[in-house]
Amino acid sequence: MIKDYSIIFIKILLLIFLQLIVFNNINLFEFINPSIYILFFILYRFDQNQISLLMASFLIGITIDFFSNTAGANTIASITISLIRPTIIKFSLGEVYEFNSILNKNIKQVNRLFFIFLIVFIHQLLFFMFEYFNFMMLISILKNSILNSFFTIIILFGFITLFDSKLWLEFYSWGFSLLLLF
Repeated sequence: MIKDYSIIFIKILLLIFLQLIVFNNINLFEFINPSIYILFFILYRFDQNQISLLMASFLIGITIDFFSNTAGANTIASITISLIRPTIIKFSLGEVYEFNSILNKNIKQVNRLFFIFLIVFIHQLLFFMFEYFNFMMLISILKNSILNSFFTIIILFGFITLFDSKLWLEFYSWGFSLLLLF
């Protein structure tokens, strides 16, 4: 159990470091900033303790807020995602899911992508709602949420395929066949 928590803590530190040093400095078109730390909420095992997830969410959110000057928007979005994550799991994978991780080989690719999309989009929507905190900026909130979600999903899917060799082979063969078309 101590080993599990130490591994979780190392993953949190690595994702926070990557977010703060690398991904916070990526500003595509001056408003697209991918959030790599959402990978923690996606890869956290389904059968792990929810209280640990809530504490980790708070730790991730408050640390990124502190160094990014976002006044609690990351913390609120992260804690909300960790609270509604069981509902998202049931909605995207079905009521009877026997898997303990999104990296399980038996999960259909469509369900996996839908799960990732829901986690990322809800997080980004909450983040920008609390960052702007003005419903008069609804168009900007939706635009930033959709575009940031799109680029974050691309980057996260790349990271997930690195962790999953079967997915990597599917992605590679799909990319190679697409390359042959051109």
